[in-house]
Amino acid sequence: MARFGGGLSWVEGIGDHGLGVAVGIARKDMGFSTNAGEVRVYAYRDRPVEGRLFEATAVMVGQTWRGNAGFGTNLASGVLNGQNTLVIGAPWASPPEVQGEVDNGAVYLMPLE
Repeated sequence: MARFGGGLSWVEGIGDHGLGVAVGIARKDMGFSTNAGEVRVYAYRDRPVEGRLFEATAVMVGQTWRGNAGFGTNLASGVLNGQNTLVIGAPWASPPEVQGEVDNGAVYLMPLE
C-alpha cells in the first residue's frame, strides 16, 4: 500500500497564479526497494491539461540502495535564499555520507523552479 497523500504541502511560486501542491507517497516501492518513497509536485493550471487542473511538474524518489526510508512522510515548503524550496522528511533514511549509521533519518532540501 503506497499511501498517496501521506505527506502534503502547498507549494508557492509554481503553476498559474503561483500555486501548487506537493504530495508524499512514503510507502512507494522502487524496484526491489520497498517503501523507498516518492514525492510528486503538481502545479495548478487555469485550463485543464489532459483533463486535469493540476499538472505533474516533478517527481522525486527516495533512496533505493536501502529500503524503508519513508521519503515524503513529512513535507513543508518555503523560500530559502530567495528560491522556493521543498523540505522532504525521510524518517528512516540512511544517508550514505554518514558511515556506520542506519535508519537515523534525513531531511532533504529540494529547490524548485
